[in-house]
Amino acid sequence: MVELVTEGIKEIVVTLVIALVLVILVGLPLTSFAFILGCVPLWIATGAGSVARQIMGTTVIGGMLAASLIGIFFVPAIFFLVEKWSGASKEQSPTALPGTPAPAEGD
Repeated sequence: MVELVTEGIKEIVVTLVIALVLVILVGLPLTSFAFILGCVPLWIATGAGSVARQIMGTTVIGGMLAASLIGIFFVPAIFFLVEKWSGASKEQSPTALPGTPAPAEGD
């Protein structure tokens, strides 16, 4: 019975991580790319003070691209690995309240 619950919890975690990735794949790139496109005029600036603007545009665009990639791919992957390696589901059920004893083997 415990093994069945543990497997069910693992399946739920995997399903939630996949759902999170799908939600992030829609929202994060749209807002990030809108901001990046708003910074393109800095990146292609000409005239007086254009070097400072180009440097600022390059930095902002590169930072947003890096943050977007980290947010889309690495955060969900790290979350999944931490959940997998933590062993929290082996020690107690995540639905159990802290301080409550675990059910006996025969129950």
